[in-house]
Amino acid sequence: MNYQEAAAWLNQRDHVLILTHRRPDGDTVGCAAGLCAALRGLGKTAWVLPNEDATDLFAPYLEPYLAPDEAEPDVVVSVDIAGRGLFTPRGERWLERGIDFAFDHHPSYEGFAKESCVDPSRAACGELMYDVVRELGQLRPETALPLYVAVSTDTGCFMYGNTTPATHRVAAALMETGIDYQAANKRHFRTKSYKRFRLEALIVANMDLHDGGKLAVTAISLEDMARLGADERDAEDIAAFLGQLEGVETSVTIRELQPGECKLSVRTVDGGLNATRVCSLLGGGGVDGCIHRAAGRQLLEACRALGGCQTGQAKITAAYKLPCKYVIHTVGPVWQGGGHQEPDLLASCYRASLELAKEQGCETVAFPLLSSGAYGYPKEQALQVAVEAISGFLSENEMTVYMVIFDKAAYAIGEKRFSDIAAYIDDNYAEAHTDYGRRTFRMDMPRPAADEDVFAAPVSSSLPLENMSLSEKLRQMDESFSQMLLRKIDEKGMTDAQCYKKANIDRKLFSKIRSDAQYRPSKPTAIAFAISLELSLAETEDMLKKAGFALSHSNKFDIIIEYFISHKNYNIFEINEALFAFDQSLLGA
Repeated sequence: MNYQEAAAWLNQRDHVLILTHRRPDGDTVGCAAGLCAALRGLGKTAWVLPNEDATDLFAPYLEPYLAPDEAEPDVVVSVDIAGRGLFTPRGERWLERGIDFAFDHHPSYEGFAKESCVDPSRAACGELMYDVVRELGQLRPETALPLYVAVSTDTGCFMYGNTTPATHRVAAALMETGIDYQAANKRHFRTKSYKRFRLEALIVANMDLHDGGKLAVTAISLEDMARLGADERDAEDIAAFLGQLEGVETSVTIRELQPGECKLSVRTVDGGLNATRVCSLLGGGGVDGCIHRAAGRQLLEACRALGGCQTGQAKITAAYKLPCKYVIHTVGPVWQGGGHQEPDLLASCYRASLELAKEQGCETVAFPLLSSGAYGYPKEQALQVAVEAISGFLSENEMTVYMVIFDKAAYAIGEKRFSDIAAYIDDNYAEAHTDYGRRTFRMDMPRPAADEDVFAAPVSSSLPLENMSLSEKLRQMDESFSQMLLRKIDEKGMTDAQCYKKANIDRKLFSKIRSDAQYRPSKPTAIAFAISLELSLAETEDMLKKAGFALSHSNKFDIIIEYFISHKNYNIFEINEALFAFDQSLLGA
């Protein structure tokens, strides 16, 4: 959802519980407090779940809104929580129950909520929440102050590289509500405890410089923290400290959180290395982190022995505790606008991975949408590259390949195509309807003219009826679906493999159809073969009749199929994107 749709969703709920993440920072706390204040301003019942990790630096923002133990919300909302591993112990109970809505700005968001509003272009989640609160009509000092804290702390008081002109505009709008932003800036950026000063001195003492002073590395142990008497407040955003040293482009802070567990923070400045790339093959966040957590520590040890992996290449290890034989590791390109060979490198990831799977005799491979998380590759473009690369491999090889899509934003058709299909449905659907629910358009898209007949062009079969012999006519009247399918394959000059691969149909299913003359496929399977054979609308109708089906204008699925056939678009992946966008069954098996 966009922020307008998210605000409308919230406006329809009356009892809301808001969750923050482990070791809460100003962004998650500010979003929670600002949203809770806005909802209460609308007369709704809203709470923030108490966070046991909250320091006295941020806890005061939450105190007016803390939920009682007996709170029973209708919906649960998370703010600034990218992954399941970031929920607090109290929050895990609600994660098991199910998160109804998630607000986030991290590209690594894991898609755990039923609905979400995620915008990686925002410098902070507070920037996104500002738009939501403004849309709710609740931009008041009590909502603006925590949102200002959210935005300012996540941008280092507007000094980090994530700061944009839009960030400054949001901050200005929040300041104009009359909040005491000077006091907030002093509290969060100009005031340090004595313990914090000692901790910074220790960090400098423990620091090692490498690569001519461009790389700074330091470590903080539990013993160090105990000796100084320092707590979480004193260590707030400590990972950014070394980046203040002149000449440092990349800083690495290793902090011991508990015995046997360390947190490694990589920060880059002034055009330094990409932090996500630095951490490749180390079991980081997002999908990679989930795989490592499920596989166990042995997978991390195996990755360390690989000697790294270049962008576009792939390496393989055992799967350890995962319910599969292997894990294939590949490093996708970081999105830099598309002009730095990103599509070629991304396609190479899929090809290299599939070749490795082939060498190991794998029959089934599952891919996430590579590079579309922390690496920032636009999801729609990433999916297109994936489909083309995988399709090219499967045209010459036998293997079952799954694409695992974690959110609908990745599997979405363009706004123009969506609008055209929606208009086509409106023109042809037998029932009155107007609302497709999940899309809002900023401009009117062209619709077919009222007198346009999309079926006006004559349709001819490969063998005109008048040219057939009587015996041929009778034979075709009696042929089954399987017989017609095999005949059409021959008439089109295709091989069996070409047909079922283009139809996105499993080889074993095709074998059943070929071996059983009376086989009755499902309707999506029958249509998938018609699409693969690039049949006309009349030929498609004929093939469906052989299987006991027909196209109907009272079925959105059928109308979408008609739309693509009438426009002579037989790309099954594009058709499935459209079917998915309109919540219909997909083609293939």
